[in-house]
Amino acid sequence: ISISNGIAATLAGFKITNGSVFGNGAGIYLNTTQPVTLSANIIYNNIATGNGGGVYVPPGGDLKLYNSVLHSNTAYNGGGVYAGGSVATMNDNTLAANRATNNGGALYHAAGNTTVFNTILANNTANSGAAYYHSGVGSLAFSYCDAFGNSTGDSLLGGTGNIIVDPVFKAPASGDYHLSIASPLINSVSSGLGTDVDY
Repeated sequence: ISISNGIAATLAGFKITNGSVFGNGAGIYLNTTQPVTLSANIIYNNIATGNGGGVYVPPGGDLKLYNSVLHSNTAYNGGGVYAGGSVATMNDNTLAANRATNNGGALYHAAGNTTVFNTILANNTANSGAAYYHSGVGSLAFSYCDAFGNSTGDSLLGGTGNIIVDPVFKAPASGDYHLSIASPLINSVSSGLGTDVDY
């Protein structure tokens, strides 16, 4: 899916899968500086040779990513999400089993201002920064997030309330990233940013 320049958009409730691109943004490619909201989507099994296997956000972009699952996406940088000098707000998401052949398995922060809240980053892989990669430009902060099983480590940058526990997904081998009944994360979200939905 490509969202073109000058368009503000909301995309909710979709499954976006099996995209393949020689370049950036195999699942969703943003080519706009207008605000884009992605809510309650499942974005999986997308492959980009460039940046952003699941979602690519351009310099100057404005992304709000809510209540979504991004899993099993692959890219050179940012297997799940590539934030390329943008404003990115990511609340109540699961980023799992994404892969970067270079840096940033779940998330690559190139520049701009990225905040991540109430989000699971689990079992992602990369040469560097499997959970996230920070270029050193701009700001990136995690609060009330869970990082677990990422190939290069699970410590998160900034914020408060971050934990390292197994989220215990229901059936990840078959692509089911609901939390199982045994998950320590059930009913453990921080309040104040709306309702977290398990779908």
